[in-house]
Amino acid sequence: MGLTLEKYLEIQGKTVEEFETETREAAVKGIKTQFVLDELVKQEKLNVNQEELTEHLMRRAASSGMSPTSSPRPSSSRARSRCSSARSPAARPWPPWSRRPR
Repeated sequence: MGLTLEKYLEIQGKTVEEFETETREAAVKGIKTQFVLDELVKQEKLNVNQEELTEHLMRRAASSGMSPTSSPRPSSSRARSRCSSARSPAARPWPPWSRRPR
């Protein structure tokens, strides 16, 4: 399957508490950053047209080694159930290496 959380923490030399604290802090920072960016977009009345969005996504796909026409890997039902929109990002139980791209 892949690397377990326990093995990852052992490799990183971290405790579960340290990992959870770091993950929570990163999630809170990301959410705050998104709120600021959302407000900036609203205040400055910024927008992106479909062509600009498509170009950006194609560049991102190419820079990550993906074909812009390929489909993302299907996720397991377990992973989907852990992505419930009802849960805050800070409360999500999985490690960052198993998440989807930002």
